[in-house]
Amino acid sequence: MAELVGASHLLVRQWIVRGHLPHVAIGRYNYVRLKDLETLLRTGRPPGIVSRSRSTFSHSDAKSPAELRNMLWNRYQYTKRKTEEQLEQEGKQLEDFPTFAEWLKEGGAATKQTLRKIKNMLDGVDLETYLTSLPELKD
Repeated sequence: MAELVGASHLLVRQWIVRGHLPHVAIGRYNYVRLKDLETLLRTGRPPGIVSRSRSTFSHSDAKSPAELRNMLWNRYQYTKRKTEEQLEQEGKQLEDFPTFAEWLKEGGAATKQTLRKIKNMLDGVDLETYLTSLPELKD
């Protein structure tokens, strides 16, 4: 199987051990369906969870406003760090990165949806004040 996909046998073994590749163990051999291997290679995800989204925001339904705010803050920090790393590789410095509040306003559809969820749960509290109220969320 490793030769078939052009990978090392250790990588294939890791896929099996981590549960990314369903198999049947008979004796010392592991048998894998070709369909499952193709799915893993095509999507990069285990066959059982192909339809799941990789978005941070996909599991936001049962979270409190504080958890959603922290999720947005972590996403902001991740984006900022990735931008810094990319510029560092190009030999540049990060000069103008938006503040947390600016980043939220520029956000995509998932960010806006999360902000609406928070606003609906707060009932009467100013959203921007709430989002920047915790000391660790200050820029």
